[in-house]
Amino acid sequence: MRCLTLAEEMRRRGAAPEFFMRTLVGSAAPLIEGRGFPIWQLSAEEDFFTLAGQSAGSIAWTVLDHYQLGAAWEAQAGRYGPVFVIDDLGGRPHDCAVLLDQRFFSDARDRHQPLVGPRTRLLLGPRYALLRPTFAAQREACRPIADEARRLFVLFGGTDPTNETTKVIESLSGSGLEATVVCGASFVHLDAVREAARRATVQLVIQSDDVASLMAQADLGVGAVGLTTWERLCVGLPSLAAIVAENQREPAVHLAAREYIDVLAGGNLPSVNDYRQGIEALAADSKKRARRSAAGRELVDGRGVERAADVLMEAV
Repeated sequence: MRCLTLAEEMRRRGAAPEFFMRTLVGSAAPLIEGRGFPIWQLSAEEDFFTLAGQSAGSIAWTVLDHYQLGAAWEAQAGRYGPVFVIDDLGGRPHDCAVLLDQRFFSDARDRHQPLVGPRTRLLLGPRYALLRPTFAAQREACRPIADEARRLFVLFGGTDPTNETTKVIESLSGSGLEATVVCGASFVHLDAVREAARRATVQLVIQSDDVASLMAQADLGVGAVGLTTWERLCVGLPSLAAIVAENQREPAVHLAAREYIDVLAGGNLPSVNDYRQGIEALAADSKKRARRSAAGRELVDGRGVERAADVLMEAV
């Protein structure tokens, strides 16, 4: 999704982005094609180099967003043009012209500089979070925090493999809260989510293009520590976060320490009761929700994709 957001911004500026993707079950290929971008289907990541070699110098940038490809692949891709890497995993070397890591760390530059070349340009922190323009628009239109929380927003990324969504829905029994629950089309546990939603006051939305608006209508939110964290912060939605993957742990700790979010279950995978207690506590504390909302909007302004596109356009 963040690559699609960047591609749409680059197309708006006159570029012609194309996607190179593995053929995988549950991939975002139909969504990308639906937005009008050409896709080159690869049987292996190395097939990219065959296609790049046939491009006769027409590649202005290669944008890589892949947790298992690193410096060696980037060095080879650099033979065909500069490489722009998106990486929120951290701790691994890169051989690229630009590295973007949107995670929040006070020592972000010190973390990356030993792992990149002296000429690598670093774009670090939520200032470069690759959010769709609708989030910046909702940030500007942010409504006041209500004294009484009525609606919860729930989104656990594109697949939710640990089925946190169902646990959150089950935790709402007797709470009096309504909920907007957004699921990706590739949700692994979509049948379970549908069944739980039938037993609760839930608006279930599948693969929405209007997530920013749905967030802005809520009083508090819950989700994983990933791209949706920056989305919630940008629109000023006070939120609870569950750590569902190990690479989310350290960023979550840093955000919680500075009171941008609340991390559930001490960083362990939350239970239904953990969700219930966390949601009830935040819903009942309007002053805390107001502080969280203001802090989030200050940290994430939603203009990261514009800044990233500015860098890409410098060499086009």
